[in-house]
Amino acid sequence: MAKFVGVAVALLMLLWIVWNLFNKKDDLERLKKDYTIHIEDTASITRIIISDKTPQSVTLVRDGNVWRTGSGELTRKDAIETLLETLYRVRLKNFVPESARDNVLKRMASAGKEVKVYAGNKLIRHFYVGTETMDEMGTYMMLKNGKNPYAMFIPGFNGFLSTRFFANEALWIKKIIWGFDNLEISKVKYVNYDQPQESFELVVKEDGFLLTDRTGKTAVADTIKSAVYLGGFRVVEYEGVILPQDPIYNRQDSLKASVPAFEITVWKSNGYWRKLTTYHIKASEESEEFYTNLGKYDPDRLHAYITDQTGKERFVLVQYYGLAPVLRTFNDLKKS
Repeated sequence: MAKFVGVAVALLMLLWIVWNLFNKKDDLERLKKDYTIHIEDTASITRIIISDKTPQSVTLVRDGNVWRTGSGELTRKDAIETLLETLYRVRLKNFVPESARDNVLKRMASAGKEVKVYAGNKLIRHFYVGTETMDEMGTYMMLKNGKNPYAMFIPGFNGFLSTRFFANEALWIKKIIWGFDNLEISKVKYVNYDQPQESFELVVKEDGFLLTDRTGKTAVADTIKSAVYLGGFRVVEYEGVILPQDPIYNRQDSLKASVPAFEITVWKSNGYWRKLTTYHIKASEESEEFYTNLGKYDPDRLHAYITDQTGKERFVLVQYYGLAPVLRTFNDLKKS
């Protein structure tokens, strides 16, 4: 009898140990699910929505091999690749101490960003991105309906991740000004307000190019130079978009009331057009350019608007260097 009781007790103890092991395993699995933000198969992602508290929101949509914003604009390749890499590599760094939990949640509620990730129509991740950790080596994140926030990081990367999740659509858009294929272009009009004699209009004909100066005088354009010139409208980019926090943003009325530096309008054969209108930036009085540059202007940069026939307008900063492929004069393109 005693032997039977001993066996029964041993069996019960074994069952209790096994039960505890399974419970601990279940607890660990549940805990792991609470901080699993990374996505193994980023190729399955078709849509990402990022919102902040300003409030701003951007929708990023996979379109075949490229990504576009919700308004149809191509996105910056570097930005989308960084975001997808973050979704793939982000891992748990530390648990948040109970004493800090409420403070982390408050900051997340006031300055956090909401991220929704879809594969087709299925929402596969819904989480919040908060502020950086005290050592700035991690970022607080929390799953929607999660129990706790966690300090997350990317192994091998020293820094925080919140800046990779920005909700301003303008910052996601590819910096191409025109992006037109040279074979699609039907006409280019260049108006130089500083030196009007350099202005021209270049029309694509079946048998070549027709060049017209500002007075209406026509000339035969150099075929090779004109073809190379049109090719530039595929690649030229602006330096960056001008945001509401930039001082010039609130002075746009006076900027538009001033005389532009130059305008370049490009038409496609289907009638669609896009125009770049540039304005000089005054050089600071401390700079050498203030005394040496004609008109006392910044020799490198200009403020500009990119507009098209749909009424879209983008306020940007451009560089002469970046525009070099499409800055030509009547004499540059005229056949010798």
